[in-house]
Amino acid sequence: MDTFVLHTHVSADGHITLTLPAGFENQAIEVVVRRSPIVVPKLDEPVDALGWPIGYFEMLDNMPGDDILERPEQGEYEERDEIE
Repeated sequence: MDTFVLHTHVSADGHITLTLPAGFENQAIEVVVRRSPIVVPKLDEPVDALGWPIGYFEMLDNMPGDDILERPEQGEYEERDEIE
């Protein structure tokens, strides 16, 4: 099973077009669609000093699935000999 992400736009009538990478020709495949809205800043949308839309990172902080970004314990630090 191959997993990859494609970004596309849903038309006004609810249609999407998927262009798959080479290697999928002439075969039956199963396609799973997971709707995950992406933030596309508008050109007239106010931005901060670094060019990010105002409130962008606060919005990301409230996304479902944030628990997957937790860093697990890294274990004990390895003591090494000093380089002379």
